[in-house]
Amino acid sequence: MKSITKKRTKAFLIDLAISSAITAGLEYFLRKKVKSEAIHAIVTPSIVMWSLEYGQLRRNGQTFGYKKWG
Repeated sequence: MKSITKKRTKAFLIDLAISSAITAGLEYFLRKKVKSEAIHAIVTPSIVMWSLEYGQLRRNGQTFGYKKWG
């Protein structure tokens, strides 16, 4: 059970790193249009993370991190 938990944690961290990179790039363009810090701190990262996960699960059946770590 312990090895499965390690694999899932590593897979989640990979997915989180990808999501964070995309969020950072997206925020660069949104800063000029949206002035609210709450949007940048809460809404944008959540939408990006859920959208990436939905798209990857819909298309491949697994996220990139889970595919990498089995």
